Amino acid sequence: MSWQYHPKIECDYFEERIGVWKDITRLVSTPRKYAEKSLIPLWSFYSLVPRIDRELASDGKHWRACGANMAELNAFQIDYDSGVMQIEQFIENHLGLDYALYTSPSHKLVHHKFRVIIPLAKPLLNAYMTRGKVREYLLAMFPECDISTINSFRKQRMPAQPLSGDPYVFHIGKGSRLELDMAWIAQLSALTEDRETPQEPVDLSQDY
Repeated sequence: MSWQYHPKIECDYFEERIGVWKDITRLVSTPRKYAEKSLIPLWSFYSLVPRIDRELASDGKHWRACGANMAELNAFQIDYDSGVMQIEQFIENHLGLDYALYTSPSHKLVHHKFRVIIPLAKPLLNAYMTRGKVREYLLAMFPECDISTINSFRKQRMPAQPLSGDPYVFHIGKGSRLELDMAWIAQLSALTEDRETPQEPVDLSQDY
């Protein structure tokens, strides 16, 4: 699995670091403590298109933070913020699946907020993530998740101790990687037009 680790909050892409699943589970199981949310690094799980083909920002110097620079998605980052889905319920619903679940910085015992990294058995072309029907299909696999979970340029804060002082919770699911019906996804993609407008450079200091 390839993944991008962003040690700073800015639009530039940093050199890809190639990691294996055990690296990710290690980071999930040993969270750091940060003074504030904005200091927590971001990570994503895409393979980038070749550097020469990446889109530049209007200043001609920085790579645009947009889905057009992403070739394939290697893992989903599923976000649960509403408090409806409980951690225990997610675990029960997804027995036999590889995943790494960890609580978000704003998690509280009375309101569960957590993220789940789910590695894919085969990479998913990022172009599919802009198709309305495909997104509906993928969202239906994870009831009660944040609808922004499925988009063509997803970043999340890395594991960190909750700022609320509530206990950090993580769980490593063990089983097989998520198999997607790629043929069905291709059919859905052909039925719908692009549902995302071209993205302008993104300020990654915003709340994630």
